[in-house]
Parts: sequence; C-alpha cells; structure tokens
Amino acid sequence: MIEREKDLICTYKPENEFLALSLKALLEKENIFVLLRSEQIPWYDGIMTTAKGYWGKIFVYEKDASKAGELIKGFLTDKDNK
Repeated sequence: MIEREKDLICTYKPENEFLALSLKALLEKENIFVLLRSEQIPWYDGIMTTAKGYWGKIFVYEKDASKAGELIKGFLTDKDNK
C-alpha cells in the first residue's frame, strides 16, 4: 500500500530550523517517516517565525503519530532538564 500525503498529520511546530532537523533525525532513527515544512519566506530572515510563532511543521503518518509525539516530548523534556 502506498501511503499518501493526505495521511500525514502535523505532530509538532518547532520554533527554529535546528530543532526541526534534530527532531527529524530522532524520528528517522526510529524508522518514522518525517516531512518538514518550513513556513519561512526566503530573503525575509525569519520574519515568519515572529509572525507565526514557529519555524515550520513536522508531519508524520497518522499511524506513527503517537510514537512520534512520545519521542518528541521525551526529547524536549530531556533538553529542558540539562
């Protein structure tokens, strides 16, 4: 069965590109397909982060959403405790 983009759901809205890429690597390490969608506009130096309050969105397949959410929460909790 070929999974379609409409089967993707937004799991998290990271505040910057570094966090987005870190979470993408974490999820892919756990064999979860990840699609990052930046909300930024080229040449506007992050203005959309200020306007929207986040850098972009992390999408995963609906079947992986629960596991992805747990991994992201664990990562963010661990990061905040250091």
